[in-house]
Amino acid sequence: MLNHVLEHLGATTESYIGIIKEIWRVCRNAATVTIVVPHPRHDDFLGDPTHVRPVTAPGLELFNRKLNDLWIRGGFANTPLAIYHGVDFEITAAEMRLDEPWSSDLEQGKIDQAAVAQAARRFNNVIKEQHFILKVIK
Repeated sequence: MLNHVLEHLGATTESYIGIIKEIWRVCRNAATVTIVVPHPRHDDFLGDPTHVRPVTAPGLELFNRKLNDLWIRGGFANTPLAIYHGVDFEITAAEMRLDEPWSSDLEQGKIDQAAVAQAARRFNNVIKEQHFILKVIK
């Protein structure tokens, strides 16, 4: 488990990719890697000068070989990092934990998921942190 760790590592592209490659190397096939990070548009991320890299679902998907193959066949511009670096991870779960008052408002039915999604696109401090589970594919 990488609990509020990955956003502190990989200030350069080379070091970040090296970390991803090492995680893949030390894991067995079908191992799971849990990643918990602050949302890049939350003050918890923005206010900490030791946070050097936002970690997002689209960024992690770049390390998925199946998606890389689809992008190449489709002529998309997504960078196929799984192919370039010989790794393969599949996101099997992604959860966004809301900050207050968004969390309580959603729970109490004052807003719905669509309103949360719209707010998350427009405002900071809607999503507090992100939880990802990656499956290692070898």
